[in-house]
Amino acid sequence: MRNLNLLSLLTILVVALAGCDSSSTSPENSKPPGSDAHNHNHGHSHANEGPHGGHILGLGNEEYHLEWLHNESGKLTFYLLDA
Repeated sequence: MRNLNLLSLLTILVVALAGCDSSSTSPENSKPPGSDAHNHNHGHSHANEGPHGGHILGLGNEEYHLEWLHNESGKLTFYLLDA
């Protein structure tokens, strides 16, 4: 039961943070992809895998990370990691 509650909470959190924008116009100050001229080196590396071997999703301003794994039977496991 605890895992189901945690899964529900994390699903709601991911959906709420991802959001969606229904407007069809882009902001005036938007840049085309790949046109950022700033340095992406900000004191830490970005791992391709989480500490448990799963996929990583950054939350907030890199304050937290969500790692998720799924096995052959379809079971999902989520880990909430701090920065």
